This record gives sequence, structure tokens and C-alpha cells, in this order.
Amino acid sequence: MRGEARGSGKTLVVRKRLSAKRAEEVRALAAALGRGGTLAPSMKVEDGLPFLPHFFLGYEAGLLAAYAEWFYDGKRSVEIVLFVHPTYRRQGWMRALLAELRGTIAPVPELASARLLFVCEPEDKTLRVALRHMGARRLRSDYVLELHPAEPQSPTASRKELPEGVLPVWRREGSVTELALYRAEAEIAHARLFLEERQTFLFDVWVAPAQRRQGLGRYLVNALWARREDRPLLLHVDGGRRAALALYRSLGCSVRERRDYFVL
Repeated sequence: MRGEARGSGKTLVVRKRLSAKRAEEVRALAAALGRGGTLAPSMKVEDGLPFLPHFFLGYEAGLLAAYAEWFYDGKRSVEIVLFVHPTYRRQGWMRALLAELRGTIAPVPELASARLLFVCEPEDKTLRVALRHMGARRLRSDYVLELHPAEPQSPTASRKELPEGVLPVWRREGSVTELALYRAEAEIAHARLFLEERQTFLFDVWVAPAQRRQGLGRYLVNALWARREDRPLLLHVDGGRRAALALYRSLGCSVRERRDYFVL
């Protein structure tokens, strides 16, 4: 079925990465549906499985009717973004894309037992109904925050802003920048920044439990903010992490959107 006609004027296209033209088609579809820009495709894969197709596009008469992409979190979950244009709903596109996606990841040992998490915005009632009909249940809610601190720090922020004996170490690999903090040669905190074409994502912010309440998280966020290259800086936060939400709000974060996760 991959890349073949599914009936009169219907085609399913599967890609390992997206061309700029196809990525723009997806952004236009997302905008038409009122979906957040954070759900727009990154065009390339950064999850360590670049040999697999990650992008699934359904066309009707040459127009993009449905889209899905997936990302493996490296632990136990496959996150899926899936949406269908209202004109082409109830025509089997959602099930077709999901079947193709499952057929892609099923043969991969590290993905065979991974749970499928569907990202759903609160306003997308059609997707919610469809997921429930498929047997999915709501697992949790996350927030997408946009950071805009009043006084961003320099990427070469002085060490005096850190507790005595804590040293910052920077690393860069491809589109990902990492800042790790060490004390006595042991890593006690880290955070990563992922640069996309139009925006940046702050992720994997971690501080060792015994090292918290020393300003380390604040230092990481401010330092990585300065590396965003004048693009919006976004981050995802689990809705249940009240302390993290309080920290980010104190740094000047505002809620850009909420995402509900359904597990299948």
C-alpha cells in the first residue's frame, strides 16, 4: 500500500524525512485545522531511528488530506501526531495511516513493546471521539510553554551564578545543544536544546534530587535561552509537575497550548 493508490485519486506517501515542499503542505494543513505550530513537522528525524519512515501523508486528488508522524522517546513510548482535514474525515484515513505506522514499527525490537501515545489538542473533539472508538484512553495532559524571560542570561554566564564547586559543560551534536553541570566530576544536572527550522525546544531538563533548590534549573533554562538563535523557545511540561510549572512561570513562561495524551 505504501506509495500506491488507495482508490480513485487516493495515495499514501511514506517518507524517512520531508522535503521542504511537503513540510509546508503539512504546516498549511495544521494551520487550516487551527493546530498549534508546535505540531508542525521537523522534516528530519532526531530519535536515533533515522532508518525508519517517520512521516505518513495521505493525498486525495493531489491535495494533502491526512498526516501522521511518530517519535520514539528512547524509553517506552511512541508519540504520534495524527490529523485529517474535515473534508476527508470518515473515509478511513485515520485507520489507514495508523495501520501503516504500526506496520513500520512492529518489526523493530525496541519498539515492539512500546506503548502508542496519541497527541490530541483539547479542541480536537473529532480526534478524541475517533481515539475512544479505537479503544484509546486518556493518560495525561501536558502543557507547551513559551519562554520569554525579561532578563535573559548570556550563554557565557559567569560561574558565580552557580553554587561553589559547580562547573558547566557544553556539548553540541547536530541540532542538539546540551548543557550539563558537574560537581566533583559527577553530573548533577543537565538540559538540552533542539533547534528546528522555525523554533527551538527545551527538553530533558533534569536536576538530581539531592541538588535541587539551589538555582540549578533556573541557570540551565536561562543559559540555553541565550542559544536559541532568535527563535521562539518552547518546552513541554507534564501537567502533574507543579514545581516545574511554578519554576517556568517564574522565569517568564506562558501557556501556549495544552496537549492531552491518549494511550492505545
